Amino acid sequence: MDNSTNTNDRNASNTLSNQEDKNKHPNADDKIEEILTKIPQEDLENLFVSASMRSIQTTSPIPPQIFDKLTGDHINKIIDSTEKSEERDFKLQKRKQNFTTLYVVLGIGVFIFLTIFLSKDKTSVFLDILKILFGFLGGLGLGTYKKYKSN
Repeated sequence: MDNSTNTNDRNASNTLSNQEDKNKHPNADDKIEEILTKIPQEDLENLFVSASMRSIQTTSPIPPQIFDKLTGDHINKIIDSTEKSEERDFKLQKRKQNFTTLYVVLGIGVFIFLTIFLSKDKTSVFLDILKILFGFLGGLGLGTYKKYKSN
């Protein structure tokens, strides 16, 4: 059975249960309307605001019991700790960038050293080192590409 059939079955059963509820309480909508018309406009607006706040509280990641006890000081502490965390993350990223730059510069330096000193006298050794180096760089690039594709 496919999903659309299951969804249709659920919708049909929900519709039947709603109809059964209306059969049990045929004037329920009328009674609710009557009660709502008796409530003053200002109180009605407060009721809707309260209901919407309750719905927000039930969908927020903070449990309603804790949400009711939050004060301005708590919110300031949360903001401060978030700011400190973001600063640490920024410093860590900057440090990673610095190390990456250092590795690239060292790699270029080693390559230039090998080119100058090994290419003159021992070309076969130099070519073997170049093959290994390019094989390593190709594998590194392929691994990075696969990691990028999977994300």
